[in-house]
Amino acid sequence: MGFTMNVCVVFVLTCLISTSGRVRVGHLNGTTYYVTTVPRPFNLTEANDICKEYGGYLWEADNDAELRFVSTSVNRIYYRDHFYIGANDVENEGTFVYFNSGKPMLPNRWTRNNPSNSGDNEDCVELISYSRAFNDVPCQLDLCFVCEREYY
Repeated sequence: MGFTMNVCVVFVLTCLISTSGRVRVGHLNGTTYYVTTVPRPFNLTEANDICKEYGGYLWEADNDAELRFVSTSVNRIYYRDHFYIGANDVENEGTFVYFNSGKPMLPNRWTRNNPSNSGDNEDCVELISYSRAFNDVPCQLDLCFVCEREYY
């Protein structure tokens, strides 16, 4: 019986992934978080438009609790561990802000020796879910991304 239930859960998740292009990874304090399921070359505006189709926007980590929750949720139920988020330093090199709000990014949550702007080409930010930290990366990598929206 346990085997049958596992097969059903896998089937439902596979259907969700293949039909919606996103997976809900959880909700916290009135916000739902989604991860896209098809890696593609990243473009901030296009990615944000996709999040808007789901009623949200690219994820903005507001505090440590939210970073911990999203990282843990993504790492637990999704097979990728690197995801674009809504932060960048396109306008002012070294000053990372969120695409939608323009607010400064959550400080001091970078992986070791980052941000580095390696090759003078790292203007976007990825979440490394297993380390609950951020890394600056080129904007054109083939990665999925995290969206958030108010929960209702």
